[in-house]
Amino acid sequence: IIYNPALAIPFILAPMVTATIYYVANSLNFIKPIIAQVPWPTPVGIGAFLGTADLRAVLVALVCAFAAFLVYLPFIRVYDQKLVKEEQGI
Repeated sequence: IIYNPALAIPFILAPMVTATIYYVANSLNFIKPIIAQVPWPTPVGIGAFLGTADLRAVLVALVCAFAAFLVYLPFIRVYDQKLVKEEQGI
């Protein structure tokens, strides 16, 4: 990511988008506050549930993961097209 400017933008943008989604969900009291510290490698939905004991947190976590996917998708496509052109020698 550091040496790849095509992926540096979503690397910075995706956490900002997901933090905003979480902040809105939390400030609207859609999810309960975090009550337990969960290790970082815990899978997305499971970690959200264990940390809050709220099934709606699983939904917010999945929405955040999908939002991050949508942020990365156009940049990955551009990067893939660039690599295809390099492979073809264009």
